[in-house]
Amino acid sequence: MARGDREPGRVHEPLFRMLEDLHVTGAKTAQTYYRCRGWALHHNTDLWRAAAPVDGPWGIWPMGAAWLSQDLWEHYQFTGDADFLRQRGYPIMKDAALFILDFLTPAPEGSRFAGNW
Repeated sequence: MARGDREPGRVHEPLFRMLEDLHVTGAKTAQTYYRCRGWALHHNTDLWRAAAPVDGPWGIWPMGAAWLSQDLWEHYQFTGDADFLRQRGYPIMKDAALFILDFLTPAPEGSRFAGNW
């Protein structure tokens, strides 16, 4: 393995570019399907950066944005690159969190989990 192959972010960069694209299409998905802020990504995407659910009810898993955003945070933790976090990572992570905040629903009164989200 060449030294350049071990540089922080070299392997991550294609994922980060994909997340920047999905941040845009996923915002449309969050608004259209859930009336939520932020962005959502279901279990399946492709070259065209689709973010909507596919393949029937088993294709509904809108937590992909939050799940993949972890890589942005891990990159920052590994590199300490505050410019990366400020300019690229944080906006994507923040909007993934906004989706989850809007998507949460309080448990109904009388249920075992009443008072919880």
